[in-house]
Amino acid sequence: MKATSIWTAVLTLTAILLSAILLSNNERQAQGAMLNAQPGFILMTTGANGGDEGLVIIDKTKQKMAVYVMKGNDLTLIARTSLR
Repeated sequence: MKATSIWTAVLTLTAILLSAILLSNNERQAQGAMLNAQPGFILMTTGANGGDEGLVIIDKTKQKMAVYVMKGNDLTLIARTSLR
């Protein structure tokens, strides 16, 4: 069997497994709570997968957004983007 055929089979199997995991995952509804809204920024919390809490910070003056996740006692930046 060619190496290309093996990799195609592996990638196809991986795609099928990931699809099955995503479709069978019991997701909870997204819920957000506004903590603070000021002329310059917005702070909002939300639930994340696995029961973790997320913190969304939107800086209106610089038009940037950052998303943090709290895992135990660790606050981890998971996404940062410009809104422009």
